[in-house]
Amino acid sequence: MQHKKFIKIIVFGIAICALGLRICYVNITAEHPHVETYQMNEWVELNGNFQEESAEETTGYAVRVNSARLLTYKEFIEQYNGNIDCLPESARPIGIVDVEVSVKNTANLNGWLSLYYYMLTSADHTFTLYLNSTLFELAAPSSNGELNIRIKPNSEYTFHIPYGYFSERIDIARMDTKYNMVVSHYPVRKECNVLLREN
Repeated sequence: MQHKKFIKIIVFGIAICALGLRICYVNITAEHPHVETYQMNEWVELNGNFQEESAEETTGYAVRVNSARLLTYKEFIEQYNGNIDCLPESARPIGIVDVEVSVKNTANLNGWLSLYYYMLTSADHTFTLYLNSTLFELAAPSSNGELNIRIKPNSEYTFHIPYGYFSERIDIARMDTKYNMVVSHYPVRKECNVLLREN
């Protein structure tokens, strides 16, 4: 009886080791996405690269980061003539990175851009800022809060994307000034360097 139990433990141990080796092999040999980095004020041709799904059909679309600045919540609300209570006090960010973006479409009839995934990552990749949809509707009222942007062929649209910073550990004066905006994830990850300017 003891002998069978011992054999089962040995077989189980071998199976766990084999599984661990397989996981290591897959992680080591996995194909990592190609990353392209662009500068502010440089058009990024999407060429079919997308955020979440290939149905976005981004061929013909291009994105450009024009500027970025750091604002307090109060400054942001005043800038866009909003109501200070559009967010409850507990949901108000400490700081807002306000990024001006232009999008152009040369000939695409069906595609769109999924802004929900247009995140900002710190230059050292230690944290990520996400678009605040309530503040986006305030900054880009013509969007009606829609986070999928579709524009007519042969047109260009400029708008602002607000990213809220919520950490209690750092005050707004000491926030990072360098970020990367991810404009596509797959199959090529395309990022724009974003440098904050002072108000």
